[in-house]
Amino acid sequence: NINNKVLDRMPFQGDSNEQILHSYELCGLEAGTVYYYRIRSKNENGEISDWSNVVETITIPADPIITGFSDCQDTPSFGFRLNWTNSKGSNHYLIDLSDDPNFDNLVLDSYLVTQNSYLIQELEAGTNFYSRIRAVNNSGSSSNSAISKTQSRPPKPTNITFSNILETEFMLSWDPSKLNDGYMVSVYPSGSSTPLSQYNRKRTDHTSMEVTGLNKGGTYSVVLHVENDCGETSGTSPETITLIPDKVKNITADTCTLYGFKLSWPDLDGTSQYEIQYTNSIDSNGFPIYNTTKTSSTNSYVISNLLAGTRYWYRVRAINATGSGDYS
Repeated sequence: NINNKVLDRMPFQGDSNEQILHSYELCGLEAGTVYYYRIRSKNENGEISDWSNVVETITIPADPIITGFSDCQDTPSFGFRLNWTNSKGSNHYLIDLSDDPNFDNLVLDSYLVTQNSYLIQELEAGTNFYSRIRAVNNSGSSSNSAISKTQSRPPKPTNITFSNILETEFMLSWDPSKLNDGYMVSVYPSGSSTPLSQYNRKRTDHTSMEVTGLNKGGTYSVVLHVENDCGETSGTSPETITLIPDKVKNITADTCTLYGFKLSWPDLDGTSQYEIQYTNSIDSNGFPIYNTTKTSSTNSYVISNLLAGTRYWYRVRAINATGSGDYS
């Protein structure tokens, strides 16, 4: 449109040598904008030629500006979405992504996208990444945007272990996750989808936590989360622990049989079997010397084939896969 002129009859000195290719540099134009130009010549006698044909061109796009990151993820793979401003007149963009601030190790090298955002996936967990963008059109490429730094979510904690397992507590520990800003620990009673109130995503900056105040012989599952600036990684698979059973109490000896009797006691949570010991021997201090051990899968046991008219001592304790409770 010749009514909207950026330059109107801008003169410049040419050269009569027909072998010289004349040029003129136009500066200060708007980036990513289509311009039209034409040229005519004038000689020393003031005679002016006709206009040349009209030529269309477009200026190089402006440098994009990275506006931030979104959609951080750890499934199906670790990654995040890179966002930047739209550069007027651009056909596409080129992304450089590196885990090195000097871009010596490129994860993405001039990766071409046509939108002004891109979801980058299959990244290494718990890693700092550096990004820069260029806008491109038919006239060329812009300069690199300013470098922007972000990080992928940390990997899930591994090697979750239980130690110092007692009747109402245990020690939980795990290997550290790269580039994390803290862990959250949740403890669930067996069969429940609701964590204990005191261990509902309880935070710690350490790689261990003492879990206390639990039910004796109870079974619990533990789930760990970890987070950083990119967000929170999905929880670990539940790890299950059963505590040491409670001490057997309130034993009754009844239903006497010929040379024997039946022991009964209240059943205890978290017990797989009971160990029963009995004897008719004592040491010099009057303490029983237990020399017979039996087991029962129920909370009762019949002791038989004893010596007539003889005093016997007995004790019982609960057992599970974790260990044994105290004797009664």
